[in-house]
Amino acid sequence: MKILFVCQNNICRSPMAENIFKFIAQVDGKIDDFEIASAACRDTVEGSDMLSLVRIHLFKYVTGKLCPPHKARKITKEDYEHYDLIIGMDSPNIRDMLEFFDGDPKNKIHKLLEFCDSSSVNGNEARNVSEPQFTGNYAFAAHEIGEGCAALYKKMVNPHFHF
Repeated sequence: MKILFVCQNNICRSPMAENIFKFIAQVDGKIDDFEIASAACRDTVEGSDMLSLVRIHLFKYVTGKLCPPHKARKITKEDYEHYDLIIGMDSPNIRDMLEFFDGDPKNKIHKLLEFCDSSSVNGNEARNVSEPQFTGNYAFAAHEIGEGCAALYKKMVNPHFHF
């Protein structure tokens, strides 16, 4: 299964989701069953590493190990055909991807928190992963992303897995 996590600039939420999902799959012994990556809707910081605060929160609160080097990249047209799932962090990401990919005929594009039981906002649309670059709350974003990645993993692979 090939999964691409997408956020605005690929320096914060999407690399966090990429590393958390990889960690979950590794803990469950299924890492070889996946190709996991991340990308951006925009190319404003292409080539940049993930933010140091993201790296710190992943190490301190999630994985307990250092993440590999990361280079931000923008989504490409080829990504739509290559990946089985393309997971956005918020409604603007979904909108940008639908526009960039000229729709979603194969139903590959989803919002991360739609996989959670408590995902809806007012019973309608799945809630957005908060943007820690604006809120400053990296721990809360890591918690939301962890919740979404665990729910996605459970739906895809192991309904009994607990993160």
